[in-house]
Amino acid sequence: MHHRPLSLPRAILAHAVFPVLLLGGMFAAWRLLQGGHSVFVAMLVPVLVANGLIWLLEFAQPFNRDWRPRGPSLRLDILYALSTSLLVTPLLKWGMLLLITGLGITGSGIQVWPSGWPLPLQVALAILAADLAIYLTHRWMHRSHLGWRLHIVHHSTQRMHFWAGSRSHVLNAVLIYTGEV
Repeated sequence: MHHRPLSLPRAILAHAVFPVLLLGGMFAAWRLLQGGHSVFVAMLVPVLVANGLIWLLEFAQPFNRDWRPRGPSLRLDILYALSTSLLVTPLLKWGMLLLITGLGITGSGIQVWPSGWPLPLQVALAILAADLAIYLTHRWMHRSHLGWRLHIVHHSTQRMHFWAGSRSHVLNAVLIYTGEV
């Protein structure tokens, strides 16, 4: 399928959205924390705002107009997104927390995280470690028979859009998000 080249304003928008949302979200989270909000609120609000902006931009300036989300596939994609973000991810994060505290790792004197490092270095390490784990898990899913059988649901959409990226088998989500935790 051939696409017309993007106009300069659309090309700038396409390349600027991610860095602007990432830096803006980090700034918003920092300001929320400085304002006395919980870590949960400081993380949730920027994610919801960024997701809403991406969704609106996708409707206003879709890469391919035929891919605009609609109909039964949109409902299925939203169901996948909500079940992953509201069920699988929180259960994994709470499960990992219970496992770590249940094993006594936090009180055993074993230093698992470089908490003495400056905060920007800790954030950079956390992003690097989580992204590396997600990348390696994703690569394994594409290269192994078992991994592909779990991951193929993610590639089953006919229209690529914001919500379609959340389409995922439950075990695929477990593997990906375990690496992220």
